[in-house]
Amino acid sequence: MRLLNSHRVKILLAACGSFIALLLAGCGGNAPSEVSTMPAGGEVLAFRTSRIPATNLWGSSVLAAGKADSASLISKLMEVNGQTEDQTRYFLTSFDTTGPNAVQVLKLNKEVYAVRYWGPTSKLGRWYSFAKTYHIDTPFKARAAFALPESNNAHYVTLYKIKPGAVVVYGLCADMSWNSPTFGPYAKGGGAQLFAPNATKWVVDHAEINSDVMELVSELRYPR
Repeated sequence: MRLLNSHRVKILLAACGSFIALLLAGCGGNAPSEVSTMPAGGEVLAFRTSRIPATNLWGSSVLAAGKADSASLISKLMEVNGQTEDQTRYFLTSFDTTGPNAVQVLKLNKEVYAVRYWGPTSKLGRWYSFAKTYHIDTPFKARAAFALPESNNAHYVTLYKIKPGAVVVYGLCADMSWNSPTFGPYAKGGGAQLFAPNATKWVVDHAEINSDVMELVSELRYPR
């Protein structure tokens, strides 16, 4: 990415009429703005927003860590997710648990930025991906790295700021390509993911962002 002045932005936007830059939040005042395009595979992602920091979990407190059969990990997950043991073991199938500390339950001690790939529905949820860690320049790459289900076309990317004090579950995404028809053969996983159990809250008959835990920064869209 590189910083562009307003004149060069106008030229870029005029020359690239095939893409749409979409900003919902996060660019108020005189904050420096960036415009970036990443064409690949017939898709172009374009966005204008304030500088996006990479996801960084350094300094977080480790509440529990281990493989899928770790009793202490399962106990902590049952506590933070509010699930039964059977539900927790099923939850762990979403992670690659081959490493010694494959899944970690963390308490954030500083703000952390993360993204959620979605579309055409499911804008809100509790699963998030690392920002600026992977060169995800097409919806297909997002669907592959983060093993998104067939119902998720990943044409939208929402950037969130998770607040200090929040508890998240961190690990690498499991290979879900075997789980047909929910997932397709593309869903190989391997990307770093976060699960934030309290990211949303239920209000009467719909889900909303839990403002005590996180806030929306900006929203991007891949052109169809």
